[in-house]
Order: sequence, then C-alpha cells, then structure tokens
Amino acid sequence: MSKSDLEFFAFSKRKISPLLEKAFSVKKKATKINVLDLGCGEGAMLEALARRGLLDDTNITAIDISPRLISIAKKRFKKRAQFIKTDVVKTNLPKSRFDLVYSTMVIEHIENPKEMVSEIYRILKPQGVVFISTIVKKWWGIYFYRNKGKFVVDPTHLHEFESPEELVELMKDGGFEVIEQITFPRYYSLLELLIKLLIRLNIISPGDEVRRVFSRKKILSLIRDRVLFPAPGFYEIQIVCIKR
Repeated sequence: MSKSDLEFFAFSKRKISPLLEKAFSVKKKATKINVLDLGCGEGAMLEALARRGLLDDTNITAIDISPRLISIAKKRFKKRAQFIKTDVVKTNLPKSRFDLVYSTMVIEHIENPKEMVSEIYRILKPQGVVFISTIVKKWWGIYFYRNKGKFVVDPTHLHEFESPEELVELMKDGGFEVIEQITFPRYYSLLELLIKLLIRLNIISPGDEVRRVFSRKKILSLIRDRVLFPAPGFYEIQIVCIKR
C-alpha cells in the first residue's frame, strides 16, 4: 500500500481528547493566542477543534509537508488560518512565535524525534504549551504492517516509542516540564482496516468515490467509528508539557 493510499483513509474524523482540551485551557487564560497545528494532515483536528470553539480568539497556523493534504485542509477548514507547506523538523517559522503547539500522530513519522522536539522548543514562547500524541509499542506488539523488519501499525512510521518513559525523558531533555500524560490501548476501525486490505490486494482502488460512499451512507460511517479492535501490544500516549 502506498503512502498516498494511507493518507486517503487516515484521520478522516478526529476526536478531541480531554488532555488536548486541557492544553487549550491553560493558554486560553491569555488573549488572542498563537496556535500551531504541527502536521495538520487533512485538517480533521482543526475542524474538530473549531466545532468545539477552542480555536475562537486564536491566530491559527497549520503546517504539513504534503501539498496534497494542505490543499484538502484549506478546503475543509472554514476559519481563517495560515497554511504552510514545510517540514516539522525545520519549519523556518520565527523563534518564540507560538503560545500553543499541538501535534497529533506525527512524531512517529520522524526519523529522529529529538529534532522535532528541538524545533518545538525553538518556536514556542517561554511558558508555551505543547501537546503531543504518538504510538507506544511493547516489544511483543504485532500487526500486519512491517517497517525495517519490525511490526508497526503504519508502514510509514519511522519511530514507535518503546515505552511512555522514552517520550517523557525526550521532552524533559528537550527543556520541557511534563504537566500530564496518559497512555491507553490503541484501537482501529475494523471497516477501514478491511478497506486498506482490499486496496493492498488491488481489489478496490482509493479515490473520491470511496470517500463519497462513507459520506452518503451514515450506517457505514457509524460502523467505521464504532466497530473497533485493539492492535495487540500497541498503545497511544498523550502528553502535555510547558516550555521552561
């Protein structure tokens, strides 16, 4: 399965975690804060945050390395925002620019996560808040994707953390104070898994028609969002930190 195939089905709908809401609540005490979506993808999280009203009274910047996903995010997100095609490890954004940076399921796509943490530190203001979510894989974790001889939940993942402590120490070493963290089993949609498998077997092709089927058939969307299964040995960690 190609990367573009995965992009097509990835993150079509995002839920806002309580920890991400908490990150916003920390900075919303200030007025007109500068917010960065680091690796915005299709803009699903931007859309979800806007629906919840968490992006009101904010200056929004969103970056992604994929021009295709930037284009989709621009069409999807109705509020005013600055979209930039750039790398999350070398954004070329001004130093100490943002009050809040959030990055959902991005750092696992980076060969050297330390570079991304350093860039977040550089572009955050003092006392700035960062929210990161990513994958943790136990040594016995198993899935049907592999990368560099290891099981991964996504073949484009370059670094899946071996423990929550690994990410915590990475953030501390990067100059951050960890405020809160949670780890929980990672669940995936059984229906989307089936569709990805059919694409991989060349039985169906990815395209707008598949997306339209999901949008037209509410029962399919309901099954996609409710019929889930745990990936054995894989977890999600979410962490909120403050720049010191």
